[in-house]
Amino acid sequence: DHALQKELIFLHLPGKKPLGIPLISPSSSCLLCGCQLQLRKDRHAPIVIYDAKYGTIPGAHFHKFCPKRTCSFTQYYGYYSTQNQIIFNSDWSSLPFFISSRDTAFSLDILKQLDANIMIGQISFKQQAEIYNYMHGYCRRDTKAISRYVRMLFSGIFTGK
Repeated sequence: DHALQKELIFLHLPGKKPLGIPLISPSSSCLLCGCQLQLRKDRHAPIVIYDAKYGTIPGAHFHKFCPKRTCSFTQYYGYYSTQNQIIFNSDWSSLPFFISSRDTAFSLDILKQLDANIMIGQISFKQQAEIYNYMHGYCRRDTKAISRYVRMLFSGIFTGK
């Protein structure tokens, strides 16, 4: 819920950076036994979120657990684990982010963009990464030289030269 999200965004741990965007599963009950899941506010995993609009964003991945001692169910954002198996929830694609590894998440918008650029535009993943870095100011290339080239190109197009 919104109040919990706000509380977790502003949660600071002594001597550490702010948590960033909290990723918490919307699931509220255990899929194995039906018990009400409990959120672990005191434990989170730092995560890097890649977003098409905002670039790279820090985040915090929280999990929920089943309080029943005989149940080994743990719910994460978009997936769950039980008996050392990780299983994606059937509704993972309805969430705004996809967690691809323990410390990495992608917005679904950037995944759709990546899919279109690779499948339709036939650009490589490396080219997509360079575009992402350029668009968000993480580029190692000389952006002034690129900008000069783009201005020259467009000035020739629009002036008819």
